[in-house]
This record gives sequence, structure tokens and C-alpha cells, in this order.
Amino acid sequence: MNLGYVLPPLLAAGLFISLFFMVLHRHWRSLLHRVFALFLLNMAVHSIFIFLMRSSPDVDHASVWQILLTTAAHGIGLFFYHFTVILTNSRSKRWILPAGYLFWVVFAVLGGLGFVATGSHITPYG
Repeated sequence: MNLGYVLPPLLAAGLFISLFFMVLHRHWRSLLHRVFALFLLNMAVHSIFIFLMRSSPDVDHASVWQILLTTAAHGIGLFFYHFTVILTNSRSKRWILPAGYLFWVVFAVLGGLGFVATGSHITPYG
């Protein structure tokens, strides 16, 4: 197992979880800070899934983590968009955020049914 390939996502997850608790500890009542904390939590989950995928014993186990990874990856952009809409106090179209969250849920269901990611393969670096 190549530690230089496996450990960085775990270190990133630790950083994101630390930032998550720092943001919520200081301003837990603010909607802006709660949405940003969800963004950080999603980044931590994404990093943990990368770690689990990279440290899987075989390709079949890695495929399960890859499906969860792709679902978490789509949430990153959605949470960041939600955060920036609140931060800039912009008047975006009201349907974009609910449609984005609905698309994320549909994408997660399709991923769980096997329509998003079909498998993994081993590369020379891990």
C-alpha cells in the first residue's frame, strides 16, 4: 500500500472536520455558517470515501466506495452554490436550489441502483 497515495485524503478529512466544528462553534445560529458547515462536512465525507476507495483490498470493494464518492462529489458544488447565494445575498431564481437538491437525491438513488458508476480498475499508482 502506497501511504503517499492513501493518507492525504484522510488528512484532508481531519482538516475539514476540524473546520466544521470551528465554524459551528463560533456561529451555529447563522444560516450562512450552517450551510458552509454542511459544505465542509460534505468535503470531509468525500475525502473519507476517497480514503476508503484507495485502501480497499480489491476492485469490488472499491466500486462500492466509488459509487458513494460520486454522489458526495455532486453535493460539493451544490452546497458551495447554496453558500455563495446566501453570502452574496443574491436574488437567484428560486427554483434552482430545490431543483439542485432534487437532482442530487435522484442522482444518489440512480447511483445506488448502479446506473452512475459501473466499476473500478487498478492503476499503477494504486
